[in-house]
Amino acid sequence: MKNNYTTQSLKICGNLWKSVGQNTTQSLKICGNLWKSVGENNTIPKNLWKSVKICGTIFLTLFSLYANAQENTTLQNAIAIAVKNNASLKNEQLKTELSSQLIKTYKPIANTNLGFNIGQINSIYIDNQVFASQTLSLPKVYNATKSLYTQAYLNALNGITLKEIDLKKAVTENFYHQIYLAEKEKILLKMDTIYTEFLRKATLRLQKGETNVVEKASAEIQKTNIQIQLNNLDEEKKVAQLTFQYLLNTQTIYAIKSASLLMSDASILDTVSVQKHPMLVQLQQQIETAKYSTAVEKTKLLPEFTIGANTGTIKGVGANEKTYNGRYRFQSVQVGVALPIFNKAQKEKIKAYTLHENIAQKEYETKEIEFKNEVIVLLQKHNTLKQNLAFYTNNLLPNAAIISTTANSQFVNGEINYLEWTQLMHQTIQVETNYIETIKLYNDNLIGLQYLLNNPKN
Repeated sequence: MKNNYTTQSLKICGNLWKSVGQNTTQSLKICGNLWKSVGENNTIPKNLWKSVKICGTIFLTLFSLYANAQENTTLQNAIAIAVKNNASLKNEQLKTELSSQLIKTYKPIANTNLGFNIGQINSIYIDNQVFASQTLSLPKVYNATKSLYTQAYLNALNGITLKEIDLKKAVTENFYHQIYLAEKEKILLKMDTIYTEFLRKATLRLQKGETNVVEKASAEIQKTNIQIQLNNLDEEKKVAQLTFQYLLNTQTIYAIKSASLLMSDASILDTVSVQKHPMLVQLQQQIETAKYSTAVEKTKLLPEFTIGANTGTIKGVGANEKTYNGRYRFQSVQVGVALPIFNKAQKEKIKAYTLHENIAQKEYETKEIEFKNEVIVLLQKHNTLKQNLAFYTNNLLPNAAIISTTANSQFVNGEINYLEWTQLMHQTIQVETNYIETIKLYNDNLIGLQYLLNNPKN
């Protein structure tokens, strides 16, 4: 018997270990199961006291460590942490450094050509020559390349801005989603309490023969449905928390600081042109990049110049009828030009790059129209949802409160039975549920609107 108790206690300790840091409610349930498992009379055999004490110590220690590891955070603080730590944003910053470094390479000079000749260059005698030459492009070529690299750097800078507002949007969505899940859990727990009591009373009524099995079956179905929703909600909370930690890219476990579920829409009154949105700015920069790329290709039709010098010896009789012994060196300078005579392929390539400019321009115009239309749609939806929230605040919620108060009073006074009370309470809870669902739609719409207006304040 002693071994059975000890084994059972250790199993429960293991469950506590797994549950700490995942679900506090579940931990408390396991604690209840520990008490329940030691006997129907709630007495703990002496031979189990030691195991129970160890289990309790482990749980309290782990729970304390977990609580200390958590930190509450506001939305603004979470965004600041994400901007500082997010891996994707850091990658964009590295791309900017790369583009900045490439600007320094805008003026590549071709390799210097060095050579040495020896042999019968001028006569039957052996002579030697040393020469060097260098090919250079016109300044216009280097300036065009510099402009292209500079534009690439500006694109990278805007990439940081775009990634940053995407990150802020994701953090904001996750932050308010976790608040929504917490509010939804409160409602489900309230419903669970109601249907748990309803099931208990239905079971008693069935045992006394005051009702049939349908009432009890209905209560079990309702309670089971609530439990399934709570289980699903618990899983969704874990996923949301993991996503939150990924966005913040930190080992510290951050919990959402208590905040209102309803977002403020004051910021959308300070709207800015959608043309300033980093995504549209990016498309504008792609137009400029296409133009600079075309300019670089056009420079390939320009001539290249070569300058050189050489020095050599002469043995024998020179052109001036004077005899040389090879010790005296003669110098010369060479100047040449390379012309793109066969340039048809390059001209066709320039036409292709020009088409790319047109494509970039059309993409920008299409996206700009899409942004403007989306803003109009979101603004209309925002106003509709705001009106719906006003209906809840001014009408539905006050009426639900009246129903709840009246139902409680009537139930206490015996004017209605428990089934009728349950139905009325379910009605009021449904109003609360629909209210937070409407708030979630309102928040999601507002976040999208703020994103398009590049004004993610709240």
